[in-house]
Amino acid sequence: AGFIASLLGALLLLWLYGQVVQRCRDRGIVPLAGYLPFSQAIDAETGKLAVRQMELAREAGFEVIDLTDAYKGADYPSLWIAPWDSHPNAAGHRLLADKLYEKLRGWMQASLGQQPAG
Repeated sequence: AGFIASLLGALLLLWLYGQVVQRCRDRGIVPLAGYLPFSQAIDAETGKLAVRQMELAREAGFEVIDLTDAYKGADYPSLWIAPWDSHPNAAGHRLLADKLYEKLRGWMQASLGQQPAG
């Protein structure tokens, strides 16, 4: 039963993502999806599910901006709101914003056929 539920969930998510992608394209919007890194507080199974969601997003037609390396080398707990809440604090959001800017800049330059500066 777990496999069937997982398969049905994936098919439903793929269909839903496809609907969003189609509606974006119908309106001349580039469908983007961002993948945020999980903190070390998230168990491995939850991390695998999140990666699968981004794979499904790509399959449905989203351009995926992968921010998994935004916290590379950082002390995760120092980026948390509180010891019991692993959502990013201001420093964590800054790292995410910097990585998002870098990735969007590279994506836009590639989309326009330009070479990245520097």
